[in-house]
Parts: sequence; C-alpha cells; structure tokens
Amino acid sequence: MQSAAAQSSFARHAMCSHRGNNTVDTNDLSQKLQDQLQSSGALDPGSLSSTSIFVWMVVGCIGTGYFIYGKKQHRYVPLFAGIGLSFYPLFVSNFLAQVVIGVVLIAAPFLIRE
Repeated sequence: MQSAAAQSSFARHAMCSHRGNNTVDTNDLSQKLQDQLQSSGALDPGSLSSTSIFVWMVVGCIGTGYFIYGKKQHRYVPLFAGIGLSFYPLFVSNFLAQVVIGVVLIAAPFLIRE
C-alpha cells in the first residue's frame, strides 16, 4: 500500500502528463509576457541602475509605512500615497522624475487633509 504523499504525487504526475489541446505551456506564456514587457520598456536593463534601485528601496520603505498607517487608521490619502510610492519606480526610469514624484507622494498626506 502506498503512502498518501506517494499517491498524491502519482495523481499530480498523471494529471500533468495528460496534456490535451486546451492546455497552455507555461514556459511559452512566460516568454511571451517577458517579450511584451521588454518591448514596452518596462524591463529595460538600462533603467536598473544602482541609483534607481536605491531610490526604489527608500521610497518603497516609506510607502510601506504610509500604506500600513493608512490601512490601520482608515485614511485614504496615506494609503494611496503608500501604494503609489511602492510601485511608481517600476514605471519611471528617469532619476530626476523619480525624485520629484517621490517628494510629491511623500508630501501628499501632509498637504491633503481628509
């Protein structure tokens, strides 16, 4: 008699080895996604300088703090500023633009009162 783990492994193998016409190859799908991101400039290797990564880390930490504060206090300006601070460096590669957007988003909860 086989153990439950061995039976589960056998069941997974049986399901994965049976590929019908409706299955999608995940390697092909991930390659297509990566090609689309590179063509849009989102994964531009030149945009990943050490300065950009440092700015991303700093504003990401501040953004996480804003997000947690906004969530716990039910305040929407810090919540959305935190989300913005966490994700905008992914889409902005210019250093000066990163700094300006970061300063605006960091100052937003102090300037916009609910």
